[in-house]
Amino acid sequence: MRNLMRTCCSSTIKRIVFSPTICTTTHAANGHTPQDQPISLVVGVTSTPLTENTTPKTERAKLTKRPQLFNKGRKLVGDSISYDKHRGYSEAFRNIIFIDSVDINNKNILLGDYGYYNEPKGEAMVTKRALGKNFSRGADTLFVHADTLRLYSYNLKTDSAYRVLHGYPHVRSYRTDIQAVCDSLVFNSHLNLLSLYRDPIAWSDDRQILGEEINVFTNDSTIDSVYIERQALIVQSLPDSALFNQVAGNLMQAYFRNGDIYQTRADGNAILVNFPMEKDSTFLYQNYCEAAKLRVDVRDKKMQRFWAGPNPIAKDLSHRNGASRT
Repeated sequence: MRNLMRTCCSSTIKRIVFSPTICTTTHAANGHTPQDQPISLVVGVTSTPLTENTTPKTERAKLTKRPQLFNKGRKLVGDSISYDKHRGYSEAFRNIIFIDSVDINNKNILLGDYGYYNEPKGEAMVTKRALGKNFSRGADTLFVHADTLRLYSYNLKTDSAYRVLHGYPHVRSYRTDIQAVCDSLVFNSHLNLLSLYRDPIAWSDDRQILGEEINVFTNDSTIDSVYIERQALIVQSLPDSALFNQVAGNLMQAYFRNGDIYQTRADGNAILVNFPMEKDSTFLYQNYCEAAKLRVDVRDKKMQRFWAGPNPIAKDLSHRNGASRT
């Protein structure tokens, strides 16, 4: 079949629809994808001459002037798009937007200046000013910025579909209840798990969390727990900016209830530094403890009690004059 060349000089929106054997054009009355067609391309409104080259034999298309590609709940927009139906491969250039709304409980948006979508692999990638947004039902939006973002889809033909988002390097992430910087990040929507790698630092409320690897488990709307591996440290700022409560250890777990931490556990070379606040909001002394294992119970952002063992070393140090009591 010969190549089909179409020139459009009007300001109407046209839709190019690919079937298994032919390429045709139909008017698009709205932005919805026809239910009986697997792929459609929408050419944006323009008052200048616009040419689309398509090869029906290989079913390839190259489009400019801000085209839009729709495919089974996904949308790809860019200043220009190259599409190969035989390979199921779409490539977009400059100011691209990729929207994956197949799963209404886990919607994802990727933005950047270059990207592609590989349908057989269920993989999308964006780079050059890459920004990702994850919308989970009942939760605040998770924003992820990195040099490169990749979104993988699994079990799409089942009721247990989920996505895994990878970001690397120079990652910055933000959600109202947790913010982080790190070299690389992985978010698994099936496990509700946000993993931060290579010198990550995370912030939640008045606490800073550090370690070689940080794993944040969430429920539908808030943090459920945080697991920190190797050189773990949690620092809490106090009203007196010169003082900080600290818990450190080789491994650490922090548990949250309604967004507030209620217990911290440290395992291996555990250290506690705590400044109890007096009724007049002053700090007279600090609790210091070293042990193999440590558990700290917290209520209203204040330590209620702690357990340490075996054979802990504990001291009360005067905040004002440095006197100590073992």
